[in-house]
Formats: sequence, structure tokens, C-alpha cells
Amino acid sequence: MNTRKNQSRILSILLLISMLLVSCNPVVSPKATDTATPTEAPLPTAEVVTTSVPDVEVAVQNFFEAWNQGRYTDMFAMLSQLTHDATGEENFTQRYLDVKQGLAVTEVNPEILSVMTGTKSAQVAYRVTFGSSLISEYTTSEIIMDLSLENGDWKIDWHDGLIMPQLRGGNTLQADVTVPARGNIYSADGEAFAAQDTAYAIAIQPDRIESEGTMLAELSRVLDMPTADIEEKYDYARDTNWYIAIGDAPADKVTPRYDQIVGAGGVWLNEFDARYYYAGDSAAQLIGVVQPIPQEQLDYYQGLGYTGSEVIGLQGIEKGSEEQLRGQRGADVYVVNPEGQIIDRLGHSDSYPSLSVTTTVEFEFQELVEKALSDKTGAIVVLERDTGRVLAMASNPTYN
Repeated sequence: MNTRKNQSRILSILLLISMLLVSCNPVVSPKATDTATPTEAPLPTAEVVTTSVPDVEVAVQNFFEAWNQGRYTDMFAMLSQLTHDATGEENFTQRYLDVKQGLAVTEVNPEILSVMTGTKSAQVAYRVTFGSSLISEYTTSEIIMDLSLENGDWKIDWHDGLIMPQLRGGNTLQADVTVPARGNIYSADGEAFAAQDTAYAIAIQPDRIESEGTMLAELSRVLDMPTADIEEKYDYARDTNWYIAIGDAPADKVTPRYDQIVGAGGVWLNEFDARYYYAGDSAAQLIGVVQPIPQEQLDYYQGLGYTGSEVIGLQGIEKGSEEQLRGQRGADVYVVNPEGQIIDRLGHSDSYPSLSVTTTVEFEFQELVEKALSDKTGAIVVLERDTGRVLAMASNPTYN
């Protein structure tokens, strides 16, 4: 009985060992037939495209450079399409010209303060210092310029406040200019060759002459002209009512003889305040002449602070000594709204008197030299031997 139990126990142990051995050895599956595993195609490498935004500061500097050089057409081409269409080139250019004239601008110096750049828009902060012939200079407060990227280029969203902030909304500049009297030109012996004075333009209406002898004698006195020369000027038009210019004379010569001149009949005296040349045609080419500013030079002279209504020297000493003879203009420059009201004052400058010029030419000697030349064609220059000073200078043909 016990023997049978022992045998059964031994069999059970052997069976357990067998099971453990089986579980410890891996089950080897039948060898599979080798087959190629398909290889997947690699994904394409991503291509990175970088689009650079143009330098906004360079664009703005180009605009400023064109402004300083007066290239307004180039400036207008830099505006955004929206402001380009809304502003119009003529109006755009006129706004800049008005500022140039109103402030007598000599130079424009913009200074960029900061730049903010986005992908499609940008902002530039700057201020402008204007050189001026009227008030020395004026510097604006900070100005903000907006720009838009159009077709790969920066374009300016323009308004007139980009010139100076006070001008936005149609405001303009107005200058109140004080012009000193023009300086005189003297001979070496103190006689005036040219001076600002009251004078009379003298003309004759032949058919109204009542006392020809008296008239000729009186006009000869005030004009320093022989009676025969005066008569020759109107002789061809006797018995007409023509208005014939004879000459002009300073008021201090005409006023004491005024009643006698007018009483002779046929004489017209028109008073005027202007540059008067006391020597007439004597020394004319040396002293020169003043005339209104020529239209083609108006912009140039307004840039120097002239209002445009003055006379300037165009020949001789009048031209060569223009800076001294014109003096220093004073001015107040204002910002005025469309209703004409002053809303700001940009600056002030004081006026200073003009300087007179004294030549080395002697008045009476100059007239003697002119008479010596008479109607001969040529020129005479008289120099002082030891110093080289010019004592007289005459030429013919001449002019009055």
C-alpha cells in the first residue's frame, strides 16, 4: 500500500519536472520563408524661403535728401498710393514751396529719432531743423511718419503735418518782414552818388506850354541840363498833346522852384520815393543801378530773406555791395489757420540798418572826366599814382 503511494508520488514529481523543463525552453516556430520588407520613400526636405523687408530708414533718408535738394517730383513718387491720389503733385509741391518762401529756408536738416518696422507697416519718428534767412533757424517738435509696404517698397502715408506739425489741416506760414532803408553810395569828398530820396519825374506836354522860355530856364536849373538839350527832347512833337519824359530831379531841387515850373505850363511833376542817382549818367557804369527782382531770380532772392517787392543792385557798386547796402531784415514768422488767425509764432529776429559805401571817386572830378570824354567812344580811368586809388572812371556809351 505504502509502496504504491510512493510510486504515485514519484510519478507526480517527474511529471512536474517535465512541465517545468518545457516551460523553460522557448518554442521554436517553423522557419518562415524570407520575404523582402518594402522600404518607405523618405519625406521631402522642407524648403525655407526668407523674404527680407527693405530698410525703412534708407527709404526715409532718401525722402529727406530729395527734400533738401528741392526734388519734389521724386518726393511725390515716394508717397503711398492712397495719399498719392488724394494729394496731387501740384498741391504737394506748392505746400513745400510755401514753407520754403514763408520761412526763407536755406537748408533742411531732418534727424531720425526712432524706427519701428513691421512686416507691412512702419513708423519713423523724426524732427526737422530749418535754416532760415529770416529767423536763423527753427526746430520742430517730434513728428511721426507712417509708411506702408507696397510692391516691395516702403511708401509714405503723407499729410502736410509731416513738414511741420503746426501745418496740418491747411495752416500756412506768414512772415512779417521789416526792411531797412537801402544804404547810400558816396564820393570820396562826401557827395551822394546814390541815395534813397523823394524825387520828381518830369515830363512835358508840348501843346500846353504857356511860357517856353521860363519853362526851359527852370528845368535847366533843376535838371542840370542845357536848355537846348531839353528843347531837343520834345521839339519833334510840338503842337501835340503827347506826354514826353524829360528826366527826374531830387525833391530838394524841385520844391523851391515848384510854383515857377508849374506856372510855365505844359510841365508834369510826378513825385516818387526811390533810389535817386544825383550824378545822372555820370559814373553810371561805376555806381550801377537797382531794379526790381527779375522773375526768374525771385525764388533765389526770397531764399535770402527778400520779400520779392524790393529792388536789388544789378550792376556796378550797387550789385557788388548789395549785402552791405540792403541791411539786415527783421522778421516775425507766424503759423496762420485757413481763417487768417495766428495760432503760433515760430520765431523773431531784429532788423539792423544798412551800411553806406564811400568810394575813392571824387564827385566833381568824375564829372570833368565825363565831359572830357564827351561823345567819344571809349573809356577813361584815372588812378592816384602813389596809392592806386581810382579817382574817376568814365566810359561811353553810357546810360542814365
